[in-house]
Formats: sequence, structure tokens, C-alpha cells
Amino acid sequence: MESRISTNYTEYKITNIGERCIWITYLLIVLLSSLIGDSIILIATIKYNAIKLNKFLVTIMQHIAVCDILASVTFVLPTIISLVANTWILGDVIPYIQVYLEAGIFTGTNTLIAIVTTSKLLLLKFPLKTRYWRTKNAHVICVGAWIFSGFLPSIPFHNVKPTFSYIEYNTASLVSSNILICALICSKLLLLEFPLHARRWTVEKAHITCACIWILAFSAPAIRFG
Repeated sequence: MESRISTNYTEYKITNIGERCIWITYLLIVLLSSLIGDSIILIATIKYNAIKLNKFLVTIMQHIAVCDILASVTFVLPTIISLVANTWILGDVIPYIQVYLEAGIFTGTNTLIAIVTTSKLLLLKFPLKTRYWRTKNAHVICVGAWIFSGFLPSIPFHNVKPTFSYIEYNTASLVSSNILICALICSKLLLLEFPLHARRWTVEKAHITCACIWILAFSAPAIRFG
């Protein structure tokens, strides 16, 4: 097995301390927002039943939250450690496990998001046929998505190496999903606390807010310093 001895320049093209500190700060925000936000979702839905949505959709949201937490631990945390140490210190085996888990987790997240979106459409379009959907059905579908996501990385792709743009894309996808989840929770709280002010909220304003989040998430990792 080839030894993985690398620096932040060879891995991420980071050339100065200032840029490294900015990346560390940025990824720490991503890590904390994911762990705190997704933990709140799991506790609120499992223990307090705080999200008053269809149980089928809530169950899928719980699986998405678990995916986000796993992505933070397997992708963001090792990156932060390597940035702080200014070299890769986690050994030769972890990178191979990390690449496999990253592919599976991000595939699982995207698959679950597609499932929850399609499920919501079907619930609205066919309310009578979908009224029998239960939590158990959601768990079965999500387990199928997990199995699919776990099998996909086992397909051999030769001579494929993660690039800086791949890291940027994964980081942007993670931070945007976390911010959107937090925005959803905050919006629901504001709707409950300030119903008169919130009644002026429109679909157009929601789209504008989400577009700004997407632009921020995908532009921030691409900023170069020095």
C-alpha cells in the first residue's frame, strides 16, 4: 500500500497560513452546524414529535439527518484535522475507507432527498392512495436507499482521484443542505411566533432565499486567497 504523505498544498492547493485558517474556520462552522442542526432534528422528531408533518416524510428526514452527520464525521472532520496539522496524520487505511464512505453517504443523501421530494408530490397528488403510508414503509424504502448507496462505491472505477473541485462540491453540498434545513426550522418557528408578519411571505421570497443560500454555499469554497 502506497504511503499517503502529503501536505495541504498537495491535497488542497493551500499555499499560506491565512488561507488555511479561513478554511479551518469555515469547515468548523460546517461541522458544528451539521452536528447541532441534525441532532436537533432527530431529538425534536423522535423524542418530542415537534415537526407536525406526515410521519412518512418525517421518517425520511430523520434518515437524511443521519446522512448529514455521517458526512460531517467522515469528510469534514478529517479535513479539519489535516488542515490543523498541515499534513495527513490519519494513516494509510483511513483514506481508502473515507473515499468509500464519502461516495456512499453523498449518494445516500441525494437519493433520500429525491425520495422525500417525490413522496411529497405523491402525497399531494394521490392523497387517498397514500393515506396508508406509515413509518414502517418509510424505513423500508430508506433501508433500500442505504443498501443502494453502499453498493455503488464498490463498483470499480480505476484511476479516479478526488480533485480540489470534488472537495469544493462536496463541502458546498453539505453546507447548503445544512443551511436550508436550519432555514426551514427557523421559518416554522417564525410562522408560529409571528403569524401576522409571516403571512406576507410568498413563494417568490422563499425561492430568492434558497437561491442566495445556494450561491453562498457554492461560491465560498471556490474563493482563492494569496
